Amino acid sequence: MARLVLDEPLTQQEVKTPRLVLDEPEVRSSKPRLVLDEPVKQSTIKRYGKGVLGGFVSTAEGLGRAAEAFIPKPFVGKYIGKWIADKAKVAREFYQPPDPKFADMVASGFGSMAGFIIPGVAVSKNVQAANLAPKMANWIGASASSVLEAMTEGGFVYERAKEKKMTEAQAVGAATKTFWLNLPTVVFTNKLGIFGDKGRIVRKMIVSAPTESLQEFTQQIIGNISVKDPTFQGAIESALVGGIVGGVTGGVVVAFDNPPVVTPSTVTTV
Repeated sequence: MARLVLDEPLTQQEVKTPRLVLDEPEVRSSKPRLVLDEPVKQSTIKRYGKGVLGGFVSTAEGLGRAAEAFIPKPFVGKYIGKWIADKAKVAREFYQPPDPKFADMVASGFGSMAGFIIPGVAVSKNVQAANLAPKMANWIGASASSVLEAMTEGGFVYERAKEKKMTEAQAVGAATKTFWLNLPTVVFTNKLGIFGDKGRIVRKMIVSAPTESLQEFTQQIIGNISVKDPTFQGAIESALVGGIVGGVTGGVVVAFDNPPVVTPSTVTTV
């Protein structure tokens, strides 16, 4: 919080208009000196809320980088993808706290998860509603969500490769490898967990937590290998975040999928 430094106690008149201390009083153009007691702290809700938003926009960033990586140069989509990724990166960095901790990683994980799960669930519900392939609806929803997630992972690996001064061809190769190695893993873990067969909330949470943890652990390792970073760098943290986010999300999906039925009460008239 900032405070004003006062030369002496204020008079009644000066209370309304306090003076700032000047570094060089004799020079009229000197700038006022602002003394900071400590960094401004934001509320816990605001901090983690911004973390969720940051995770959500990171999905757009990853997809934009994927377009930049996978679309050939002559096509405008490559440059549109880069523009989207650059704008989303600015937004993500704005929402990200300057000193991220484990809880911030979890908050970001929930936002990122929303970016994949919402489209997947929407696809699954529409397939069921249209009665096209009701028995395959969960598989189709899981696949849609997984393609988005695998593309996002590939996009971020492309950016990591460019930051490591890899050539364009090497960066595209790393992103492509990441996408294809991630896709089957994400499809099956999504289908076993969040998009699995219906069950009670607790059961779904118990199943979704380890499958999502395994998915995040595997994704981190694949990304590390693709850009030649240490194999297990960040893998344990990713697995822990994935387990928490996956378990909670699995329960939420079941709750929304099976809303409580309110039975109207019978009114007897005399």
